[in-house]
Amino acid sequence: MNQKIKRLLNKFGLHTQSELRDIEKELSAWRSGFVPPGHYYSPLNDLTYLKKNETSIFSIDSSIKDIDLRKKQQFELLQQLLPYYKKSFFPEERSTDYRYYFNNIFYSFSDGIFLFCLLNHWQPKRIIEIGSGFSSALMLDTNQHCFNNSMQLTFIEPFPEERLNNLIRPDDAAYTIKDFIQQVDLSLFAKLEAGDILFVDSSHVSKFNSDLNHIIFQILPKLKAGVYIHFHDIFYPFEYPKEWILSGRAWNEAYMLRAFLMNNADYEIVLFPSMLEQFHEEWLQQNMPLTLKLHEKWPNEENFSYYLPNKGQSLWIKKVR
Repeated sequence: MNQKIKRLLNKFGLHTQSELRDIEKELSAWRSGFVPPGHYYSPLNDLTYLKKNETSIFSIDSSIKDIDLRKKQQFELLQQLLPYYKKSFFPEERSTDYRYYFNNIFYSFSDGIFLFCLLNHWQPKRIIEIGSGFSSALMLDTNQHCFNNSMQLTFIEPFPEERLNNLIRPDDAAYTIKDFIQQVDLSLFAKLEAGDILFVDSSHVSKFNSDLNHIIFQILPKLKAGVYIHFHDIFYPFEYPKEWILSGRAWNEAYMLRAFLMNNADYEIVLFPSMLEQFHEEWLQQNMPLTLKLHEKWPNEENFSYYLPNKGQSLWIKKVR
């Protein structure tokens, strides 16, 4: 059916027969659940209630308690990264010279810049990435152009054919494990030494047998002191954008990490770009302006709320003992 006609029907709350069949299938799936979405036993929000009361709900106290944000140390590290920012060579748009470019909806300006700067600052010997994509492209390019492929990169990705396989070249120091993280031998993570990186971009959902549960409960305890850990799509103050929540996204990784870090002396926050962009926006605008740039909306992108144009979405922590 013509897209204009579909949009017109949707505007007036009307649906095609095909859409109605899909809706009925979805409703049947919900009915088969333990409780419906929005029920107090359900991890899914009642979107009608949230939208009706969003003024009061989304103005709740956002202060962080029982977590040392290390604001002073974060800003000191930010200043130390400035020389690497000036050496960044990635283009904003797709090019034939590099695999990574900033203007993408998955790992864009702020995330990409800080990853590049931290790689050059820490110079890790080994990186294990759980969940691959544009961040993998940046690591591969940085390894090639800054480290002569001396970093050992391991990508754990159950579906590498979707993007990763097209990025890796024969001369890259990269190894791919095509499997779900729950099936990977835990001894692999014990090989990371102080200064190395565990880069996590998971499903963002804690539930029975989820990758996130496995990472936090099984993998993190295997890490040695001094290993840096990255989590993606984490916003200050450990909350998701209102637009994401009201669009039905029910991720809970940020809440897991907030609870994990409370009164936890074994890990420390190293860099929280989303927080820095709130408290040091003027400094960033003067010194690292690209970190504040938003990616552009992709043409013909129907569900743009899923790819809300945010700035920093990474959280960097370190295991200290």
